[in-house]
Amino acid sequence: ALTERARALECEVAGVMKTRYHGNLHLGQVLIAENDFFFIDFEGDVARPVSEWRNKHSPLCDVAGMLRSFSYAARTALVKSQSVHPDGTTTIAGEIGEWEQLTCRAFLVGYRRSARELASVPGDEKSLQSAIALCLIERALQDLNQEMENRPEWMNVPIHQLLQTFAFA
Repeated sequence: ALTERARALECEVAGVMKTRYHGNLHLGQVLIAENDFFFIDFEGDVARPVSEWRNKHSPLCDVAGMLRSFSYAARTALVKSQSVHPDGTTTIAGEIGEWEQLTCRAFLVGYRRSARELASVPGDEKSLQSAIALCLIERALQDLNQEMENRPEWMNVPIHQLLQTFAFA
């Protein structure tokens, strides 16, 4: 079903340029100071060979990485809150899910506004949503592989994202 979903996404990329991208952008690499954001890590995905670090790709992969990071932040908050308030799990889960949706939506609105004229981002909304959905699928599959190898108890986070991708674009 996931393969069919990916194939069904319509994304016009004619004229869209590849660019340098981070490759592993997430909240752990962003600092907030004095109402501004600073990126603190520029090495990207250390699992990629150094020879690939200069390869160009879609910057939407980094957008997907940040969206995935919001999912992990939500999951972390849910796990911590369940250990402190086991009786309020349903209410807390709903509020955390709402936070995640609002955060992702706000991030995408800001990104669209900032990247509107970039040659590396599809110009029409449908292609942009489809391209982000494809990047989310790719990133969630990478995360799933990593979780299977390192933290099987966290596999539900990328699985949830893969299921959400069906409703995204």
